[in-house]
Amino acid sequence: METQNPPQLKSCVEKLSSGKTPKVTIVTATYNLIKGGREEYFKKCVESVYKQNYSNIEHLIIDGASDDGTLDLIKKVATKSTVVSEPDKGIYDAFNKGVKKAQGDYIVFLNSDDYFTDENSISCSMKYLTSSNADFSCSDCYFVDESDEIKNISYAKMEIFFYGMPFCHQTMITKKSAIIKAGGFDTKYKIAADYNLIMNLVLNGASFVKVPQITVNFRNCGLCCAEVTEGKKEGEQVIKKYFKDALSNVDDIEYARQNFIVPKELIKTIENSKADMILKKNIADLAKNGYNLGDFVIFESINTFVKTTKKLRLLYIPFTVKIRQSCKKFYLFKKIKLFEIAKTDGKTIYKLLNIPVAGIKSNCNEFALYLFTVPIFKR
Repeated sequence: METQNPPQLKSCVEKLSSGKTPKVTIVTATYNLIKGGREEYFKKCVESVYKQNYSNIEHLIIDGASDDGTLDLIKKVATKSTVVSEPDKGIYDAFNKGVKKAQGDYIVFLNSDDYFTDENSISCSMKYLTSSNADFSCSDCYFVDESDEIKNISYAKMEIFFYGMPFCHQTMITKKSAIIKAGGFDTKYKIAADYNLIMNLVLNGASFVKVPQITVNFRNCGLCCAEVTEGKKEGEQVIKKYFKDALSNVDDIEYARQNFIVPKELIKTIENSKADMILKKNIADLAKNGYNLGDFVIFESINTFVKTTKKLRLLYIPFTVKIRQSCKKFYLFKKIKLFEIAKTDGKTIYKLLNIPVAGIKSNCNEFALYLFTVPIFKR
């Protein structure tokens, strides 16, 4: 299935004009593609690169010394690309090599399984980058399966960067100078080095622009439960690295992330950082419009259970609310427990006066919503 962007978005190439065509280097890391059964995915990736209508592109393929015939495949398919094959320490080590070898002023990292949505992906992104002189761009992207069917849309939301990946890194085009200044990818992270780089860029003042076009198809069918779990673990490590003091009152960071319960001290830390002023304002607005819980705030527009939370809020507004165990329990006065959030068997349960009123279960095999104890949605 060939993915399409809305026609009005494709016109952005014509609407924005700077006359500049700085070189863009696309870096693709490969390793034993044939053994992994990913030949067709790689062909689609390369084809999407060669179809780009931007006039100044360099494509670097950094191979990790494949020994299964991948190099013959690359020689046959990627005839216009520059190929380097040598042992590496993983994908982020390969990306760092790509940065060093890149001749472009801007760099985009496109995984071998992923591909651009259409021929305008680079052109449109570069129009916005050169017009704004931003350090990096980002956009929404499609999640596709092994048959190229669209399964989901990942929306770029810079306002959530402090709690998780704000966008797919494949949609990101970054000034080479900004990547070098940030120190590149930290290879101690096997999965979250891209998130660490974004956190580093944002908190040290890198400017950004969101491109109003879905630029990349991300193929997530290869992720296993172990990788998802490890990714969450590393993501939490990155968050603690940058906001350790601001999260000192949070016992369960993963729970806080899932429900967007944000310590006000964390918001203050962002306000005092070098982060983009507009981004700071957007985060402050989310906090202002959220649910004030003393030292914490729940971001309303991101909270999964917005409607439920509003109804509960009406009940406890007139009372003294005390927070216990990192916002997991709400008390009326000191002894009467009104609202409790608990976890059991992988399910998050929301209780009102000790009666389960709602629940959510999410893992690699199932996503379900419950009203009382009755499932109302399953996937």
